Amino acid sequence: MTNKSLASVTLQNLISEIQPFLEEAFEKQVFQASVMYLSNNDDFLRFSCFAYSLRELIRIFLSRTSPEEYILACQWYKPETDNGKPSRRQRFRYYTQGGLSDEFISNTLNIDINDAWTPFKISINNLSKHTHINESTFMLKENEKDELAVEILETFITALTHAHDVKQEILLSIEDHVNEEVFNQTILNTMTDIDELSTHGYAESAMVEDLEVIKIDCKKIYFEGSGYVDVTLNWGGGEDSVSMDTSFPFSFTGYSDVNTPLTPNISHYDITIDISSWYK
Repeated sequence: MTNKSLASVTLQNLISEIQPFLEEAFEKQVFQASVMYLSNNDDFLRFSCFAYSLRELIRIFLSRTSPEEYILACQWYKPETDNGKPSRRQRFRYYTQGGLSDEFISNTLNIDINDAWTPFKISINNLSKHTHINESTFMLKENEKDELAVEILETFITALTHAHDVKQEILLSIEDHVNEEVFNQTILNTMTDIDELSTHGYAESAMVEDLEVIKIDCKKIYFEGSGYVDVTLNWGGGEDSVSMDTSFPFSFTGYSDVNTPLTPNISHYDITIDISSWYK
């Protein structure tokens, strides 16, 4: 395979890799329009326009995933720009950590948010370099077109991938630091109504087996999970009483405050016990 055809294949692969990051129709339209610049051989400014539109697409992406009003509501927010608008660094910060404090991120999760920001910043700066008009990109030779397009797209996807990876690292680290016993006790104390199958029933113990942090915003951390609850069912009373121990799977949703990230709030309305096995 020639260098040119290899670059073409790489180019198409990179375009496919970027698609999952773009959730809104407008983002997809901007990306498609950006890629179309590459096929316009009569436009000597196509690569500068291509790089510029991709840099703008990152701005659009961060505006969607890090709304200004949410950033302003974060406890860590302080003006960093002359007009008081959130900076790109603050949008990255919100996208990755929501309203969580830097102290929690660094001291509890052992993640350096400043180190996390640096590679993203470098990628954006490198992308910006390609927006400048100069002789090296004004009249490219045919065999240089795909190679430069690959370079620009690799820089773009490095920025998006890094931001996503930092966010996932924070979410997974919270899950690792969650005290499951706290969740077990919270759920056990919340299961106040399991009398449907007997005269009187009560939960003996609860065990969370699967827990996932699904979102962090400016105020809360949202999670969901599942597990098993051991229950004792009772019928009748006195000498005629009968009891039986069994267990049922359950699922739940809940949240914690960003100021107390590892303290869950779970309502009994947010717990679903699956008793379908009882009727089989």
